[in-house]
Amino acid sequence: MFNGGNHSWGTEMKQSRQTSFSWACTQILFLVVLALASQTTSGLTLSLPDQHPGQIGLNKGGPMAKAGPMLLRAHSEYSAHKKSANVTLFKSNNPFLQIRRGKILIDAVAASDGDLLLRDLNRLGLQKGARYGRIVSGRLPLAVTDKAAALKSLQFISASIPMSNTGDVTSEGDIAQRSDIARSGGIDGTGILVGVLSDSYDQQTSGITATDDIASGDLPTGSIILDDSAECTNGIESQPCTDEGRAMMQIIHDVAPGADLAFHTAFGGIATFASGIEDLADAGADVIVDDVFYLGEPMFQDGAIAKAVDNVAADGVVYFSAAGNMARDSYQHDYDGSGEILYINILGMDFWAGEMHDFDPSPGSTDTQQRIDIPAGQCFILVLQWDSPFGSAALGTGTQNDLDVWLVNAASTEIITYDAHENIPIGEPVEAIQFCNDGLLYPIQPYVQLIIAHWDGPAVGLMKHVVFGNATLEYPTDSGTIYGHANAAGAEAVGAAYYKDTPEFGVTPPLIESFSSAGGVPILLDGNGNFLPTPDIRVKPGIVAPDGVNTTFFYPNSDRDENGQPDFSGTSAAAPHAAGVAALMLDSIPAASPTDIYTALRSTAIDMGSSGFDYESGYGLIQADAAVAVLSASGNAAPTAGFIVLSVTELSVDFSDTSTDSDGSVSEWDWDFGDGASSNAQNPSHSYATSGTYSVTLTVTDNDGDMGAITQDVTVSIAASNADPIASFSYSCDGKECVFSDLSSDPDAGDSIATWGWDFGDTTGTSSGSSPTHTYPSQGNYTVTLEVTDNNSGTGTVSTTFRIKNRGETSGTAGGGSDPSDPGGTVEAEKGKKKCNDGIDNDNDGDTDSADSDCK
Repeated sequence: MFNGGNHSWGTEMKQSRQTSFSWACTQILFLVVLALASQTTSGLTLSLPDQHPGQIGLNKGGPMAKAGPMLLRAHSEYSAHKKSANVTLFKSNNPFLQIRRGKILIDAVAASDGDLLLRDLNRLGLQKGARYGRIVSGRLPLAVTDKAAALKSLQFISASIPMSNTGDVTSEGDIAQRSDIARSGGIDGTGILVGVLSDSYDQQTSGITATDDIASGDLPTGSIILDDSAECTNGIESQPCTDEGRAMMQIIHDVAPGADLAFHTAFGGIATFASGIEDLADAGADVIVDDVFYLGEPMFQDGAIAKAVDNVAADGVVYFSAAGNMARDSYQHDYDGSGEILYINILGMDFWAGEMHDFDPSPGSTDTQQRIDIPAGQCFILVLQWDSPFGSAALGTGTQNDLDVWLVNAASTEIITYDAHENIPIGEPVEAIQFCNDGLLYPIQPYVQLIIAHWDGPAVGLMKHVVFGNATLEYPTDSGTIYGHANAAGAEAVGAAYYKDTPEFGVTPPLIESFSSAGGVPILLDGNGNFLPTPDIRVKPGIVAPDGVNTTFFYPNSDRDENGQPDFSGTSAAAPHAAGVAALMLDSIPAASPTDIYTALRSTAIDMGSSGFDYESGYGLIQADAAVAVLSASGNAAPTAGFIVLSVTELSVDFSDTSTDSDGSVSEWDWDFGDGASSNAQNPSHSYATSGTYSVTLTVTDNDGDMGAITQDVTVSIAASNADPIASFSYSCDGKECVFSDLSSDPDAGDSIATWGWDFGDTTGTSSGSSPTHTYPSQGNYTVTLEVTDNNSGTGTVSTTFRIKNRGETSGTAGGGSDPSDPGGTVEAEKGKKKCNDGIDNDNDGDTDSADSDCK
């Protein structure tokens, strides 16, 4: 049977004996069908050597289908090592894997919930776990790979392979990019924080350490170290990482000695890298630079790290990324079905393995194998991707087609290695293989051949593979190799030029390093996995910088310029040069945006290739002094001062600043309240001593020192106290029917009665009119109350009591005058004289009958 940790042919193996037997029968039947099919179709048949560790069966769809091939091979090697009772520590045959004492660095994609997957992997022994969205990274014991692959919370798990962009040579770049001249203008990066992402900062225990560099002045004091926990390995034991990040920080310090520095490792997996970018921004980084990328980053779509770059760039962080050292070691072409089928021979039977791609571009010719020359003692990794969405980067389900890659011997008879894992269930359109030529199997013909086969799903469009290592391709398309986050819209990818190949050292025009990666890789899909209307081919690289200053310790045993100092080379050394120049530019114009910085660097760069932009050298070699001058010459717009009065309460005023700055921000406020008082608050309150009109002036200063001012008049006064209104009314009753008339007044000039409230004293009688009428239910004595309110909320009240008779008239007044509580007087008149002879006081005036004047 044939597995090797890749595709699983057939249904998933279950746990019960009955299901296992059924599955086995199905497998045999399926393989027989494939074998019969192979007898009638032409193509290529390959065999699997007996010594190949993957010879355990064709098990497509099996229990390990959610694990990547390099992880599965490492798991298989580790299991065999344990079974052999070998007392030595395990070491994988793949030198690119990050393995330490049986634990391997992994990236895992959650089926839906990243937090749930992190918890599940932690229970299996994951160390230094990190999460970014649905991606989880960390170090997982190889022994539990099968258990991890069976997690319901998991969609896909693979070995995580970080790559830095170093070479073995370097130089003095400060002079080559003229940043020494830029500093003569009085700028040195003071006040700017530059964040660095690489392997480590201070893990080297032998030779020169970070403490030594600080003491010698090669690094500043007080650098912010957010995370220096990366674990590096020689394949068996943990060993210190190279401190490449410290070498990058030395370069930045040479270019911008006043800048502050910060560091976060990028070597903990994709989730750690993406989180580290945002952690540096949260720490206040104005500029961030990295020199690391991961092989599994998407080529045709923005992945997790690219999205983190775009997030911080949108917040104003200037971001530089090493372009890479892969030159144009890439094959890019639409899938071209050859009509020829690949078969795998196992136990004397041929099994169908897909239709092979035709590499030969010549009409009428077919070649299903691409020759790859690999010298003895050299290794390479080949990564293939195609134009389908990544499930880990998009909201959808991911790729719906499946390609496989096979590496075969020169005779085209045997499989050397392969990646034929499931693509559709895991949603990731990527295949990767690794090969080392030890010089034993291929001493005479140091080359191998690549086959790409379409296994399942719709036809594939554009596909691309990039080779990392020392290998030469047949049918080269010389395509771009800048992909992943270096190709993000918010990043400025930086190519490399050896400092001695620049005008300052006598070479005009400057020359691009032969290894510097080229751009032009198209972005075909948006964040949701949908095809863009047209491919987005971004300006990469944007610029080139020198790969080089001498460092105190890095790169060991490299001294290209033969001056006795270690040399640091590659785009890993170029990128921090550009970051240092950006710090100088921000020192000159703090309000400059990332776009301002990139534009000034590009517009002043020395052209290196074809006129204008090209995908090898971008806009050319940066010139720091010219870039600073152009940025400064663009001028700073003065801020526009403005304020409003929020409220005035007698002599107290609340002010609100509305000032703006079109190309920066307001940093200082100076208020003159017009009475000798002042304030530096943005939104002050002020109380005046006396009433009056005052001229208030606000002067604002922006972050570049320019000022703007505005003056407005503000009037304040002590409001006079409000006198209550004087309630008064008259009434006239004929029997039980009464007419009331308001006579109230207000002593304040301009004030008036606003509301009336009548209570007629008979439990149900009320009114809000100024002159209401009311009919009482029966004769008797009633107390009427009027409450009036003026337009300033002052109130006055008056009440009076009078008698209601069945017959006769009653009239009178209440209130008014200087005493608002005066009940006034009442006059009653009888209807007919008989009531004046009844011997009683009918109108309650103290007189009876003949003594009552009302009866006369």
